[in-house]
Amino acid sequence: MEHGLSDEPNIQVWQNRLNSLNKVIGDGCNINRDIKQLVLDQFEKLTVEQFYAPKLPKIGGYLYKGIATKCERSLHSINEDAEMMGSRGETP
Repeated sequence: MEHGLSDEPNIQVWQNRLNSLNKVIGDGCNINRDIKQLVLDQFEKLTVEQFYAPKLPKIGGYLYKGIATKCERSLHSINEDAEMMGSRGETP
């Protein structure tokens, strides 16, 4: 679970404005990161719920909760990459 950028443009404006302050008072946490996109950039499959936490301001209470699955490469593909690196004198 992670807090991040709301899906509402009017909330996003305030998240961007207040992010620097939040990093100081929130121990370095960012409230304006698109968590879903950041995870999708690194993982193949993502199941995610996005919602506002009850009793928290919308600016800091937009949450992402989910499960990501890493891309799987075949063992054959990994071996081919290692062989190619070895033939060029690189360490796999």
